[in-house]
This record gives sequence, C-alpha cells and structure tokens, in this order.
Amino acid sequence: MLNGFNSTSNSIIRVLPDLRFSRERSRDVAVESEEGKARVLKGIGFRDQKRNRKNSWQVRCSSWLERNDVEVSRHLFLTETNTDTTLVLGKRRRWRTTKKFPLGRSGSPYANKDVFVRSTSDKICIWLPLTAADIMHNSIPILRLAETLKKRSAVLQRNNWQMQSLFQAISDNIQDNRCSLDWQNQRKKEVQMQVFWNGHQPLTGNHNIRAVAVERHGSSAWSKPSGNTTATYAAWTNHEGARHPLPRNHTYIVYMGDIPKISIPVSSVHISILQKVIGSRASKSLLRSYTRSFSGFVARLTEDEKNQIARLKGVVSVFPNGVKQLHTTRSWDFMGFPQDVARAPLESDIIVGMLDTGVWPESDSFKDDGFGPPPSRWRGSCDSNNFTCNNKLIGARYYNTEALFTGDELSARDTDGHGTHTASTVAGRAVNGASLLGLANGTARGGVPSARIAVYKICFTTCQDSDILAAFDDAIADGVDIISLSVGGPNPHDYFEDPIAIGAFHAMKNNILTSSSAGNSGPSLGSTSSVSPWLLSVAASSIDRKFLTQIVLGNSQTYMGPAINTFDGAVYSIVYGASVPNTMNGSTSTESRFCKPNSLDPILVKDKIVVCKSFSGPENALLSGASGVVIEGDLGREDRSLSYPIPTTYLNSEDGDAVLSYINSTSKPTASILKSIEPVDVTAPTVGSFSSRGPNLITLDILKPDLTAPGVDILAAWSQDSTVTGIKGDTRVVPYNIISGTSMSCPHATGAAAYIKSFHNDWSPAAIKSALMTTATPMSPTKNNDAEFAYGSGHINPLKAVDPGLIYDAGEADYVSFLCGQGYDAIKLIIVTGDITTCSAANNATVWDLNYPSFALSSNESGIIVRMFNRIVTNVGLGESTYQANVFSPSGLVVDVSPSTLVFTTVGEKQSFLVTVTATIGSQMLSGSLVWNDGVHNVTSPIVAFPS
Repeated sequence: MLNGFNSTSNSIIRVLPDLRFSRERSRDVAVESEEGKARVLKGIGFRDQKRNRKNSWQVRCSSWLERNDVEVSRHLFLTETNTDTTLVLGKRRRWRTTKKFPLGRSGSPYANKDVFVRSTSDKICIWLPLTAADIMHNSIPILRLAETLKKRSAVLQRNNWQMQSLFQAISDNIQDNRCSLDWQNQRKKEVQMQVFWNGHQPLTGNHNIRAVAVERHGSSAWSKPSGNTTATYAAWTNHEGARHPLPRNHTYIVYMGDIPKISIPVSSVHISILQKVIGSRASKSLLRSYTRSFSGFVARLTEDEKNQIARLKGVVSVFPNGVKQLHTTRSWDFMGFPQDVARAPLESDIIVGMLDTGVWPESDSFKDDGFGPPPSRWRGSCDSNNFTCNNKLIGARYYNTEALFTGDELSARDTDGHGTHTASTVAGRAVNGASLLGLANGTARGGVPSARIAVYKICFTTCQDSDILAAFDDAIADGVDIISLSVGGPNPHDYFEDPIAIGAFHAMKNNILTSSSAGNSGPSLGSTSSVSPWLLSVAASSIDRKFLTQIVLGNSQTYMGPAINTFDGAVYSIVYGASVPNTMNGSTSTESRFCKPNSLDPILVKDKIVVCKSFSGPENALLSGASGVVIEGDLGREDRSLSYPIPTTYLNSEDGDAVLSYINSTSKPTASILKSIEPVDVTAPTVGSFSSRGPNLITLDILKPDLTAPGVDILAAWSQDSTVTGIKGDTRVVPYNIISGTSMSCPHATGAAAYIKSFHNDWSPAAIKSALMTTATPMSPTKNNDAEFAYGSGHINPLKAVDPGLIYDAGEADYVSFLCGQGYDAIKLIIVTGDITTCSAANNATVWDLNYPSFALSSNESGIIVRMFNRIVTNVGLGESTYQANVFSPSGLVVDVSPSTLVFTTVGEKQSFLVTVTATIGSQMLSGSLVWNDGVHNVTSPIVAFPS
C-alpha cells in the first residue's frame, strides 16, 4: 500500500492465467476461468486497442482470481518490452510538446539515457528507455525520474497532475533497491500501482478520464507512438469487492543442503518440489538450479507458496533473493611482505576465485607471459562473450539469474573497476611504474603474482544473492583453492539464510577458504555482516602513506586536507556555495551551501572554486560548471582520501572558516588547489572509521572481524570502461586507481591465505585462518576505537603466518557440533552436510568449545561471569618443542590456562588445554590475550569480555 493511501474500496485487480474477458454490458465484464467458473465484475470496463475478436480479448497473467477476491482502483500498467516502456496517464489525444530530460546520474548505467515527456492540457506521456524489469528491480531510474519531474513542475502544473505526490510515494516505498510500491511482478512482468489525482486522493469514478495505458513499441522511435504497438486499458469504478491483500510474486532462494546421492538429476528434484506447490507454473517459475556443489534453486513465488515449500522435507531454508553491495602498491611492503619474498613453486598452481564485478582482461596485471597451462585439476570455463582468458586469467563466468541486466555488461568484463582492483591486489603480476596519474608511483603487484585467477562476475549495478550462490556453486566445482568476496549486506543474517555463509560452508567442506570483507558500515558496533565462523572476516586499516591536498588562497595562506587530486593547480576565483543559489529554479542558500543538485547558479559558479558543506559537492558543482570545490566541515571522513571529478580538497571546520573569512574580506578572492602530496602516516596502521565493527550479532561469543588488513588508499589495476570516479564529467580513464574500503582489505587477506596455501597445500581452511590470526601484529586499543571489535586478532602478517608454530584446526564436524549447540535442527543439518549427523549430548558443543583462535564471552547483565573454553592446538613448527602460556589481562579479567605448558615431540601432534575466564562485566569491553611461546613462535589469541 502506498504511504498515505488508505482505501477500503480500491485495491488491485487479480486475474487468471489464460483468462478471456468479454464485455456483457457496456460497464460489466465477465471473467471465465479454465475450469468454467465465471463471475461478473460490476462496473469494470476493459478494451484492447489491437483486438482479435469483436467483443473479447485474452491476456496471460500469473495470479488466480478466486471468488470475490477482486477490488478495483486506478492503475498504471508497465508491460515489459525489449526496447522501452511508455506510460500514458490520462486521455489519448494528439501529442503536443515534448521535453527531454536525463534519466541517469553520471556513472550509472542510465547516464546516457533520456526521459521523454509529452504533455497536453490533460495528459502526460512518459517514455522510458527501460524494460519493466529495469523498473521493477532498480530504484535508481524511478527515483531519478521522480527527481526530474519534480524539478520540471511547470510542465506538470498545467496538466492538473499532482505528480509530486505520486513520485514521493514511489520514493517512500523503495525497499532493498527494489520498487515494491504495491506492485505485482507477474509472469509478463506487468507492474501495477495506484495513481493519484488532484493531490492525495485516489482517482475514483469517471472524472472524464477513460483509461490508463501502457504502450509497447517494437522500436525506440521517439517521434511518434505508432507502428508495432499494443495497449492495455483499465477503467475504474467505486465497486467494492472482497478486501483481501494481493499476493505478490517475489524471488526466493530455496536452500537444500548437500548434493543428494540419487540417480536422477538434482534439477529434476527442484522441479518436482515446485510442481507440488504451484503445479504447471513450476518450469516458468524456476530461475536457476544449484547442482554442482550444493543443492538449491531460485524461483518466483508468493509468500504462501514460499511458506509451503519451507515446510517440505529436504528443505533447509527459504529466503528472499536480497541484494548485496560492493565494499568499496606499497600496501604489501607495509605488511613486511616485499616483492623478493621467498616463493614456493606451488604458487603457480594456486587458483583464486574472485567473486566480484569481473575484471578488465587486457590489464598488464593479468598478462600470462611465462605461465604454463592451467593446473590439470581445473574444471572451469571461460565465457568468451567480449572476454578472452589466458594462462594467468584461466576462467570467467557471469551471472544474471533474474535477467535484470542487459547490453554490453552481459559478460565477465568489468565495467566498474572494483573487480579489476581486487583481483590484481590478490594475484596481479608485478607492473613497474604504476600510478594514478603520477600519484603513488611504484610497482603494483598482488600477494601471489604467480597464482591463477578465475573470475565470477556476480555484480552489475547490484549483487544479487541468487548470483552469489550460483558463483559459489561453480567456483567450488571448478576447483579453486581460495575464494575472495568483497561484497556484503548491511546486516548479518542467520547462517543458512545468508548466501555467503551457505556458499562458504560448502567451500569449507571442499577444503576451500572463503575470505570476506567485514563491511563498510562502521563505526557502528554490531555492523559487520561477515560473521560465520567458517569464513575469514577482514576489516580495513591504513598504511604508512596518505594523500593530502593543499589550497593556496590569494592572500598566500595555505590549508590542506585529505583528498586525492591529480589536477595541476590553476588559479580560479572562489565563492561560497551559500552565496550563489540558483534562484531561477527556486533554490535557496540553505540548499546551495551544501551544493545540492541544481542548487548552484551556473552563471555565478562557472570557472570558479566553490566552497560546499557536503561530499556530493564536487559532482554537483561540476555539473553546474564549477572548476573546483572545497569541502568544508567535520564530516567524518578524515581518515581516508577520496578522488573527485574536479580539483577538490577537504578541510576541517576551523580551516574552512578561515577560507570563508578570506572570501568575505576581498572583492576578488582567488585560490588554487594543488596536486596531492604523499606524506608518511606515522600512526599507521589504524582501522578505518568506515570499517564495520563487531560484535557478531548472530553468535555474540564468536569474535568478528577476525583480523584487519590494508584497505585505505590502495593502488591497484582499474577497468578501462570506467573513470577515476565514475562520475559524469570525469574523463580520466586510467590503468590504475586508488580507492578505499574493506573491499580492498579482503583481497590482501586472500593473497596472504593463498601464499600460505602455496607452502602448506594440505592445510585446512581453518588451519590457514588460524595461522593468519595467531600471527597477526597486535594493535593498540588507544589508537583504534572499539579495540578487538575493530581489528579482531590484529594486523595481518603474511610472512609470519607461513610458520605459525601452532594452529587451531577445525573441520566440518566441529562446525556441525557448534551448530547443534546453537539450536539448529539435526534433520536439517543432515541435509546440509549430506552425512548422518546427530545433535546428541556428545555432539552438542557450546560456542566456547568451537576450536576458534580467539576467545569471546558476553553477558546481558552486570556482574561476574565464568566461561570455560576447550581448545586443541596442532604442532606445525619444530618437531620437539615446549610452549609456555603467557596471559595478559586487565583488572576485572582473570584468565587461567590448564595446563600452562604444552610439550610436543613431533610435527602434527595435538595437545588440548582449558582456558577459564572470570570476567567482571560492566559497561566497557575488557581486552586481554593468551600467547603460547616456545622461544621462536608467539601464538597469540585475543580474549574479550563485554556487555551484550
């Protein structure tokens, strides 16, 4: 239901598949089903512009009309086409004037598309260069259209259409990047929504308006609405029918655990399950089957159908196909991992699976000079659509389960830059002289430059859960050794309703470690979405290089702040945004001080530097003709530098006020923004404020994130189909770019894990993860807010991780015991694992018994709590060695280790011990650590106690 719209007599028409509507009287329609049932709907009129029969017409939809389950209101129908969609509001009359407005913002896939609006005294026709699927599944075009039409109010006012109310309702009803709106996604992808008339009241009665139409064009001929055209008309009435909600079809993922040991194809099982619930619609409802590494499928279902399937035997979980976001060199040297580090011959056999936006295959970072053929175990493929693989870049796939995306993007080629950046960070060849237009000049290289890369493109404008699972399904079966995933959602989910957790679990079953970004939702506590214990969750921290950009005023005063500016400093006049509002369109200084879209007077800011109090200022100022921007104010991004499409620097409030004082002190103020400088950051590493924090909201006593790695101002390869910023007006196409995010830290951890794998090919995912965590460099809680919730075990150290001394190993059975202890159903765990699993007392471990390399305990009440942690370590260091326990703890945290000495005689020997922690829970986290030391190795684990 649209916000602000409450009606008992106006809802949405539900129609049958293969219905025949025939007009019995001028205002009545009979609805006849395939079973011979008929019902007359009073006061509803339909007609078809392209009739095959004199008095009847046929339509196909996906809903079923049951009894009086019909109510009627004003509708707008959008019908999918291969080219464009036209919305006609009001009477059909001759076209008069046409207006053209840009649909997409710069950097979006709609940047070069226009909206055409034709209007008369009583009608508006909107032509969208989009399919209905675009409109259904992407809020950007609708929001942009709403914004465009609101700003052209003069066009709308004379049409007596209160479009602002309509599109505000659209904006208010965007959920999960989808336009829900009270829209129904039918099989022909028709969309319905109420249309407002004369304010907030829904249109009822005749009101002289006879129809709402959708016109389907066989071509994109904007000049005339003719040719290959069909139209559907819906009239309206005050008739009140039964008041039942409209069942909507949504896309759901049905997860069914491990591949069953059966003789028939797994996909046949999926079809059979659907047929039990939705009958003959099964094959058309099914969008994808997962059959290679685990079992499951994606289907369009109503909520009732979803609930029926969830109750069926063999189904672990059913959850919506949600959307994930991207979590967006010297960094390796900063970690003490130089280019000439010792390499294992096996490195060239390591295959890294990159689940991202694809790659730019022609980048120098992916050349295969000197590479032999791929490892014989490789079972993947290379999608040759606009993409060429080689002996370095050995595999490429892309996923588009819901057919949301079209055009040149339908390949594994990276049109964004993100995937190219992450892949080259993991395993890019060493490229000398790499820089961003002279900044950060040096050698760009990945952590394992001899490793192979397999690309799985899961992200276009969004990253769909169904595509993420499909990529896991393929990557595991293809034979990758490590999976890297720099995407995630805003919130954590139950382990078996999270596609990343599900995929990572099956990867773990196949001895594949998944490295996942912690998220960019910091510094809020509990913001990390990468929480399952069988994957590596990576936070982002700084390196010892930062970028500062200076502004020199006409009075010779100089100020600087964090920003990446590749432009040489030219002198321009400088103005304050609040002083130059675009009064022609009604903008005020309140808007222009933030440099909001179209708020700046294009004449007064042309070829000038503008002072703005918003990070969106540079983009909007550029579109208004400005030549530079000063972002002023303490806005919270001081710990990283961003690139902008025009010369820009970011000043704190004190320096910003000084610039404004200078502007007010002279009649002709001028300034110059210089190219960035690169001072050493002596405070590094510190965790980025954007990096998502713990605690783990799904299982509080599993510490997340696991560790931190470089993710601030990282130079790596870039797509040639994008620009430095991706913002409209930015023409800088570069082979290497500098960006920040946990998306950048994750591939550093992936590269480190692959490096360990090249020396220890027989180590389990948990063993590799343990080595990285227990050898991480401890970080200072005084320099890093939220301490272990920010950095986990500490800052990654790949060289030490190759020889950790001891490891905390774990396998599928350990995680199943953990899940039993968390209350998961034993029957469903059997389905997940494909093995006989029992949640008996002997196999029902507490969270504190999971053999994890860190220790966490929490309580929702103040006072003293006691927790006991059972742990087992495996000797992977010296054959004969003795380790002594050393405990570091603050007041209020008492730690006892028994035994406190571990004696090993051979490599591979295991020893168990018990850690008893007594914590006085108050309002603050208590942080300590346990270090096992043999004189050579320090095996370090954090201990944290906190209020929940």
